[in-house]
Amino acid sequence: MKTHPPKTTLKTKKQEKPKTKNKKPKTLLDRVVAIHEETVKLDRAADKIEERLDRLSCVLSDLIADIAGGSLVVPSLSSRPRGLSPKAGAKKILARIAMSGVRSLDIYRSSDGYGVVTVDFGQSFSLTPKLTDLLEILASPEGTLPSADDFPPWKDKSDITRRLSKKYGYGHVTEHSVVQNLSRLKRSLTVEGVNPALIQTDRFGQYRFLVRQ
Repeated sequence: MKTHPPKTTLKTKKQEKPKTKNKKPKTLLDRVVAIHEETVKLDRAADKIEERLDRLSCVLSDLIADIAGGSLVVPSLSSRPRGLSPKAGAKKILARIAMSGVRSLDIYRSSDGYGVVTVDFGQSFSLTPKLTDLLEILASPEGTLPSADDFPPWKDKSDITRRLSKKYGYGHVTEHSVVQNLSRLKRSLTVEGVNPALIQTDRFGQYRFLVRQ
């Protein structure tokens, strides 16, 4: 008779799940605070990017002015350096077109505070109350310094903040929120087919809307 060796069975230990400490569930207030802190960080980062873009736009505007005056030679497209994006070229063109400004800016307030805006007798469009207030300030004949050309005088961020605070209350408007709303206003103008470069920025961080006085 043939005998077979006894079968052996290997017992494997079940993998135990790592024990985790019982964390207290975050309260609704904790979650709100965390989201708020993250939002503040993102807003500050966006502000730095926007200010950097504004400074670069100022330098670009100065170069465009030199080109328009004939002191610089514009290279042909075939000699354009590699890495210069078409978007950068478009910004140059928009800035150069905006240098002549617009002839008229009409703002009508509806009963709900929204502004109905018409630029150069074009098609009217709507802006939120806060963006309408900002546009009115940028186009107003009052400014930090008297104007040396046919356009409204420059307004710095502190001046814009002070004017908006008179309407909305001190503490409710900051220079940070002014910079954010300037970006929103430029985007709104772009959507409505209005040249966003009409909101001009100088190298000192001052702003104005290029409508002829």
